[in-house]
Amino acid sequence: MSLFLVKHGPPALVDTMNTIQPTISRTIVEQFWIPNLKLITGAIEFKLTAVASTRLNCEYPVLLDPSAVGVWGKMLNSIVTPFSRPEEDRVEEEPEMPDIAENWVMQRHSSIFTMLERKKRRS
Repeated sequence: MSLFLVKHGPPALVDTMNTIQPTISRTIVEQFWIPNLKLITGAIEFKLTAVASTRLNCEYPVLLDPSAVGVWGKMLNSIVTPFSRPEEDRVEEEPEMPDIAENWVMQRHSSIFTMLERKKRRS
């Protein structure tokens, strides 16, 4: 979306999205675009998204409406804040999930080993 927006401008993107469903563009900006700006990694991707977001914030008529001042402010904050931090601090790492299959194998291995040890002692 960022590349399309930079290349063709906000009106083209908004019109394309709104042909699918009226006013979907504002919903996408509020619920998808703004919260996910902080997840962008890579220098080129980050710059492209920052330029696209800036164009959207300055040229998208819905965000320029006085009733959208809260959304406009959130967008501005989402654009400016990542520039003040290094990339390592911007990206939130996902918590490491334990490998259930590996844990199961280790538990089975441990119980089988215990059974073999007991049989060995009995013999």
